[in-house]
Amino acid sequence: MFCSNCGTMFDEGARFCAECGTPREEAPSAPPPMYPPETPEPPPFVYPEPQPPAYPEPFPSVYPEPAAVQRPAMKKGFDAKLVIIPLAVAAVMAVAFAALWYFGVISFGGESGTYVSGDDHPSPFPSVPASQPPPAPSEFSPEPSPPPVGPHTASWRGAGEIRIDGTTLVDFIPDQTGVWLIYTTDNDAGDPFLELHDGSGVIASDDDGGEGVNARISIRLEAGEAITIHAKFYSGDAGSYLLVAELAPTAALLSRDGGDVLVSDTTDFEFSPGHSGTWDIFTYDNGGSDPMLEIFDSYGRMIAQDDDGGDGMNAYLSVYLDETETYLIRAKFYGSGTGSYRLSVLANTNHHNGDQWSIPSGGGDIWIEHEAYYEFVPDRSGYWNFLTYGQTGDPLLTLYDQDWNVIASDDDSGDGINAHITVYLEADRLYFLHAAFYAGGQGSYVLSVWELG
Repeated sequence: MFCSNCGTMFDEGARFCAECGTPREEAPSAPPPMYPPETPEPPPFVYPEPQPPAYPEPFPSVYPEPAAVQRPAMKKGFDAKLVIIPLAVAAVMAVAFAALWYFGVISFGGESGTYVSGDDHPSPFPSVPASQPPPAPSEFSPEPSPPPVGPHTASWRGAGEIRIDGTTLVDFIPDQTGVWLIYTTDNDAGDPFLELHDGSGVIASDDDGGEGVNARISIRLEAGEAITIHAKFYSGDAGSYLLVAELAPTAALLSRDGGDVLVSDTTDFEFSPGHSGTWDIFTYDNGGSDPMLEIFDSYGRMIAQDDDGGDGMNAYLSVYLDETETYLIRAKFYGSGTGSYRLSVLANTNHHNGDQWSIPSGGGDIWIEHEAYYEFVPDRSGYWNFLTYGQTGDPLLTLYDQDWNVIASDDDSGDGINAHITVYLEADRLYFLHAAFYAGGQGSYVLSVWELG
């Protein structure tokens, strides 16, 4: 190394220049590295030497054998610890096994997977043999509504008959679509009563529509659609009778304009009106017999019935019929009567003569001299009064909606034997009012119609 002042080379180990005495300078330190120094590897972790376990004998040690320990020499003679400790351990193990057995965790003598317990110590788990699979969940299938009370004694398809003793349910499946007659006959005692049920409830019933006190139902049924016939007795009577189901005979056809025919036995007439409107259907020239009329729609539902609404014991019906429908008119005798009479079906043309057979939309007074139907379309919604007064005879009023469902009917709620109806009606809807006389009587009265406001 050379002197920084005079350039003389320093002697080895000299601290000052031999020529000028300048102190010797140390060599400059190396420049810092461009990268940080590597982190030295940590020294390997040295696990501490395991200590011998503190388990008492005879449990074996799983650790390396410790260094030999100098044991003191054992004294000769009896040592109580050698007996007490094993007995204590055995007692603890016995208690543990007993507890496990009591709670069903372990078992003796049972099948694999089966919990076995004594009668006095029931297992907290269900006892299911391993060989028995768990029950499969059943699908939810709601039960239909229960049928009427009574034993099912018969089931038949198509026409048939059965002797009935007491309350009985009969399953019936029509084999043809059409009007069916379901009736009772040959009753030795009691008053037969019939109800027809489908899945929704009662669809038809009758007590004395047949001969005498026998029941008779006429109804349109679809082929293959089962019904239940509930055959019983009225008011708890007892006895037996014959139950019959048969397809109604083909009805005699009436002209679309109506007609006049002779009737000497129960006869069905098929009628398709030539126009929609009110039709008068009545009997006359009955020669002392007691005619009776029934009208059914195309579904076999009775829409009108009368016995003595005409003169004497004649029947009289005035009913609205739709030109798109086909109706069945049943002409017969009341009870078990016989004889002959004329049946007349006529269009009531009075109902087509302008406003004289319509009630003004705001109400008003109308003079009534004979039975008639009136159309009424109220001009506002509210409660309306239909009242008769100044009468000779016994007025009878019946109010229908546009589908000919009865809304209200009255005979003597007014003064004396006058009729009075108060009912809520909706504006601009069609209603029909049947103004008549009780039991086919005659006379005249004023019909007054107004809104209560």
